[in-house]
Amino acid sequence: MNVKRKLSSTQIDLGFNFISLGLTAVIGIIANLLISKHYGPEAFGAFNQVFALYIVSSQLAVFGLHTSLMKYSAEYLHDEESNRHIFVAALLQTALIAGLTATLYFFSAPLVSFLLKSPLTAEGIRLSALGLFFFSLNKVLLAQLVASLRFRINALCMSFRAMALLLTLVVLILRGSGGHRLAVTFSVSELSLFFVLAFFLFRKFRVSSNKALYPWFKAHFKFGFQSLGNGLFVELNSRIDVIILGLFLGDRDVGIYSFAAVLAEGLFQFLVIIRNQYHTQIVRLISQKQYSDLGLLFKRIRKKTLLFFLLLSFVTSSCFPALLHIVNGPEKTFSHSFGVFIILLLGMIVASPIFPFSNIPLQSGQPLKQSLFIMTMTATNIILNFLFVPLLGIYGAALGAGIANASMIYFLPRFIAHGLREAVFSSISLPRQN
Repeated sequence: MNVKRKLSSTQIDLGFNFISLGLTAVIGIIANLLISKHYGPEAFGAFNQVFALYIVSSQLAVFGLHTSLMKYSAEYLHDEESNRHIFVAALLQTALIAGLTATLYFFSAPLVSFLLKSPLTAEGIRLSALGLFFFSLNKVLLAQLVASLRFRINALCMSFRAMALLLTLVVLILRGSGGHRLAVTFSVSELSLFFVLAFFLFRKFRVSSNKALYPWFKAHFKFGFQSLGNGLFVELNSRIDVIILGLFLGDRDVGIYSFAAVLAEGLFQFLVIIRNQYHTQIVRLISQKQYSDLGLLFKRIRKKTLLFFLLLSFVTSSCFPALLHIVNGPEKTFSHSFGVFIILLLGMIVASPIFPFSNIPLQSGQPLKQSLFIMTMTATNIILNFLFVPLLGIYGAALGAGIANASMIYFLPRFIAHGLREAVFSSISLPRQN
């Protein structure tokens, strides 16, 4: 009976998160349609360049501390006092580092605008600096919800973030604000979300002794530093195509590409939810060295994930022309986005079966190997984009990103310890390891 209850609870939690992500995806599509329709490809392109820099900078701001919190909170799940110390220590450290990073981000605006030859990005960076600070804090708060198995509250908060951003965007449109002000949506939505998360987690802020935090400051900093490359390069890997396009092409081409890339990123988040859903279970199985059970879990998840993502890809691809009909003007500006979307989607389909286990090096206490794995994928993405973008433009960026995503199925097993590697991936053909 207990097993059945746990399975039922897991299914309900997963359902909540999928509903939340579905709502977030719909809101994201509406937001992209509104920006594309009311501001055009140039403003949309600049907005997404700011977003790419904002997301990459957030990884420096959070310094890998949210991953450290998730690891230790999962290990001390039933020790309430230690769990509070883990949480507060991570939050305080993040506030300090995020404050410094957001300040540097704010003052980098003129240089970034010069490099990308996009005046719109300078104002966008300044308006999103406050959002960067709170976005980093929110990553820690959301990580605490996931580590505490409070998936339903996490789902509600993610939906709230999307709704706050959309409402802010609608206000900007109704007021007739220019495209250079679009990035203020980040700051408003993250500040609003911070207060919501603080409400749900306020009991966690209490600690019995400040001295009890000191060991966790050290533990978080060490683990966070080692895993920093993972988070940084994960985001850089998913945004480098937009950044490199900005170096070679104008805001208009970046906007056309981004229309497809943003939708593809929305689908990718379904894979992230599946990975998060099994995070605590994977950590527990690894820590208890139950590798055979972990292998069985992998076999079960990879088949379901592939089938689910294929279905999702088919539905989304079928709906894409209808979205183009909404945003396209007489010149059919965004029509080239469809080809970009299909190329990006193919790369994600190849990677989807293995993606729920893509954090295994980190979950097994090897953050450096996790960072090296993601750095390898990112380097592949950068090289391919610099090779293909000058030749093929927006299609070159999609091809580079698609191949880089698909390469996960080759690279991941090479960064996992041999015994664990054989147990998890024994059911698939593995590359030889010297």
